[in-house]
Amino acid sequence: MVANDARKNTKDWVIAKITAGNILDLNGDNASLHHQFTGSQNPLETIFFGDLNKDLLFIYHKPVSNPLIDHDLGVYGYKESVPIQLVAIDKHHINAELLIWQAETEIRRIGETYPFGSYRSFNRISESSVLIGATMLYSVTYELKYVRNTTA
Repeated sequence: MVANDARKNTKDWVIAKITAGNILDLNGDNASLHHQFTGSQNPLETIFFGDLNKDLLFIYHKPVSNPLIDHDLGVYGYKESVPIQLVAIDKHHINAELLIWQAETEIRRIGETYPFGSYRSFNRISESSVLIGATMLYSVTYELKYVRNTTA
């Protein structure tokens, strides 16, 4: 992963801008968050129950980067799209759908409050609920779109 990898830039931006107090468990405490890239070696059992024991998972998927070409056929920037998946399960202190809704609201707040540097906007692209054994896995995927120059 290079320094200006779109996934890393997006993960760092979200972590820097997120307000933990806006994503709460059923007791009113800050939910514990985990951020990782697609293909991470952390299995879901470890994230939600095991060593990590987190409440909400942000997964940053591989970006699509399209070069922007100037009149001399040189690349002056990129139009990028990074899918961000929010994943949670119900626990004794967590309602997964409520937690994901709070995270969606927080992501929209971040996009509206901090769109500049590179102009950023979010679009919701999918939602799913998957039964894995006796556990329902809830998920929503957003797509962050932005344009950056070649030096960003």
